[in-house]
Amino acid sequence: MRIIIYFLLVFSIVSCSVGRNYSTRYCKANYSKEGNYVMDVLCENKLTILIGGHSELEKQYSYQDSSKIYITNFVCSMLNYNNVVNLGDSISGVRLKDLELTKILLKEQEKSYVPDTLILEGVTKKGLFWKDVRMGSISVGYVNVSGSKKELFDKMLNTFKKK
Repeated sequence: MRIIIYFLLVFSIVSCSVGRNYSTRYCKANYSKEGNYVMDVLCENKLTILIGGHSELEKQYSYQDSSKIYITNFVCSMLNYNNVVNLGDSISGVRLKDLELTKILLKEQEKSYVPDTLILEGVTKKGLFWKDVRMGSISVGYVNVSGSKKELFDKMLNTFKKK
């Protein structure tokens, strides 16, 4: 009888540690500013919430390897601000402006097109990947992602949707 109990105990410990695989367990990240949004994120995270003075909200999910994924309605997430600025091109300039202000400026210049979705991405000097996707007034993205986990983080971003 003791052998059976011991076997079941060992089996349950092994099962739990196998189930904690960093890349397979997902939880729903809920975001309720400017509508209800959800995105699958890896469960083993630390949530940080930033609140701005004009109804801005950012949810950051941090992982042990220093990678982070976020949802925000800030003009640009502080996590990726320097990465966007370092691009140094006209697209990054548009990305850093308030969406409504950008539409007004372009209309004054008789340029009516403002893309609904703007995707910026790159690699840092440390060889880590970052990405920022702006869809209207909401942005999702990630920073400090190793090459081996880039596909996983892209997959998480692709689950972002309005409920």
